[in-house]
Amino acid sequence: EELGFVGSAFQPMSALWKNWTDKPLRGKVTWDAHLFALHCVRNRLGGESDCHILAYEGLASEHEEDELTKADISIEQCESVSDRVLFGLVDLVQYIDIARAPPNFAALLIRALLLSGQHAEAREVFSQVFAISPAVRRLAWRILPPAIRPPLPVAWLSDVAEHAEASTVFLHVLARYREMEGEELCNLIEHVLLANFLPS
Repeated sequence: EELGFVGSAFQPMSALWKNWTDKPLRGKVTWDAHLFALHCVRNRLGGESDCHILAYEGLASEHEEDELTKADISIEQCESVSDRVLFGLVDLVQYIDIARAPPNFAALLIRALLLSGQHAEAREVFSQVFAISPAVRRLAWRILPPAIRPPLPVAWLSDVAEHAEASTVFLHVLARYREMEGEELCNLIEHVLLANFLPS
């Protein structure tokens, strides 16, 4: 009788397990190298959202974790990541497709590329996402904390002069003219303003 009672107690669990294993995988989330790299980067960055905490603890559903991975990050979080943290993520950058990366996330990719000495690649990413990424535009002029690399080279604005947002960013840069060396200011006016912004 005891064995019969134990067996009957486990019957619901057995039925549940059979239901799980027999059920076809509908709506199964699949990731390629790009999404997996984004997921790894986001886990290293951390976050305060309930969804991120659940994902970190392995309690979020696949779809919730998929949505979190594809979501953008805030400008505040983007600007709070130190170079030390980014340097540990450099190896993942090569797997991220910039055309599919969230706009603000691209600012972290640019900084990571610069940290790894890939200046040409960083400049290319800058020109691709400048118009759609507020965080990338802020990288060009905002003075960041000491733990974060200085603003991007102002000369990069030459590549995006056709965008209206570039004029706004250039004015932010020019507002710091008192802090610039004479040669830097002359280059800014001659090679960026006169050569690229006025003709456009």
